[in-house]
Amino acid sequence: SMPCLHTYCKKCLMEALAKRPHDPNLPRDSPVINCPLCRAEVALSDQGIESLPSNFSAVRLVETVKLQDKLEQNKIPKCGGCNESDAVASCCECGGVFLCTNCIKPHKKLPATQNHTLLMLNNVSKPKPFISSAKMPPLCQHHPQELLKLYCEGCEFLVCRDCVLATHKSHKYSYVDDMIEDEKQHLTDITLQKLDEMLASTTVAITNVEKIQAQILARNENRIAQLSKNFEEISDVLRNCKRALLAEINQLTEDYNSPLRKQHENLLVLRKKIEKCRSFTTDILNNGSNSEIISARKQLLERAKQLQKLHADSQLSPVIKPIATTILFKLGKVKQEVDKIAAIVDLHKCCVEYVPLEIYVNDKTVYNITLRDTKSQPVCNAISVLTAEATAEATAETNDLVTLSIKELGAGNYLMSFLPTMCGLYSISIRINGKHISDSPMKVKVIRRYVHKRVPTRAKDHLYDDLSDAFK
Repeated sequence: SMPCLHTYCKKCLMEALAKRPHDPNLPRDSPVINCPLCRAEVALSDQGIESLPSNFSAVRLVETVKLQDKLEQNKIPKCGGCNESDAVASCCECGGVFLCTNCIKPHKKLPATQNHTLLMLNNVSKPKPFISSAKMPPLCQHHPQELLKLYCEGCEFLVCRDCVLATHKSHKYSYVDDMIEDEKQHLTDITLQKLDEMLASTTVAITNVEKIQAQILARNENRIAQLSKNFEEISDVLRNCKRALLAEINQLTEDYNSPLRKQHENLLVLRKKIEKCRSFTTDILNNGSNSEIISARKQLLERAKQLQKLHADSQLSPVIKPIATTILFKLGKVKQEVDKIAAIVDLHKCCVEYVPLEIYVNDKTVYNITLRDTKSQPVCNAISVLTAEATAEATAETNDLVTLSIKELGAGNYLMSFLPTMCGLYSISIRINGKHISDSPMKVKVIRRYVHKRVPTRAKDHLYDDLSDAFK
């Protein structure tokens, strides 16, 4: 058995010791072995593997299994007393000697053995009953016929009677049966108590570590979600910029192509007219008489002059601006949009500073919008990603969706204007990249501004109205 309480057979430990590379920091005569299971390092004495203590419980378990195998194969051992009959029991105190029915009777009558524990072989089962009932002292490795009933206090291991007489003569020793109760109580009161305390504190530490691990995992998931969200926002901005850029490029192409298309159509018509005039002129020159040619001369010349003027006018091509220059300019705008999103907007830190509950119809109301990023720094140049809309609800006089104008003031401040033309309840939505800021959407009620006029009934009422008009 190793100090880490893991138990192995001698053969396995010898193989593990042979496979372990030598540590140059240790002398050659100081072998070290690692536990194959927990990798704990154990320094061995000069005796090597033999210096490790034996695990007598494991030895007894091995002997139990061997005995069981023999009994299952009907290999009943012979009696150790008469060597004739089959054994039916085993004496725990006599080193596991097997006894037959006839030898059991004198074994129980002799004063030296009458108190020994006998294990009946027909009661042997795997393997716990044997271990719990056959708690016999183990046999000495140096004196196989002697039981380890004594404990050498100087050497701190079990010895037999012959060991005391041979090598432990001057050592202090005690009988195991005499000291067992005190040692059990000592292990229970001190060792088990300390182990329970360590177990409790270790369990608390494990719980704390698991909580911290759970928090780290949760934070990691939040970071991943935030990262994905940020990239989605950037992707949305890029998609919006791409959509707007494509629309503008298409519009530019249409603007440039429209006059060319019209000019092309005019040129086709002009070519037909010229071909018609040439065909008519050629025909009359080839087939007409002198009188017919002279008669058509004036008409042909006037038509030729008309076509010449149309031809001169059609050669004036429209001035075309290079589309590539415009595209590069727009691509630069896209890069600006991406740079604006580099500082991620924190929607919870964006707000509207002034939100009146009621406003008047046909009166412009302004709202101050403040945008901040995750570091509470102002977000500038976000006009293209900042949108505001006013939606009329069921109680309003209209169901239109009104896009509100936004103007940048600087330092992360933006001015939004709302000019309602109908009364009712409106919902104002302010979004960045399609997502609401903290105060959005807002409810605003639009009412009419009533002017109350007094109807004069007496002279003082006329005077009151005159004074009111003076101070207006």
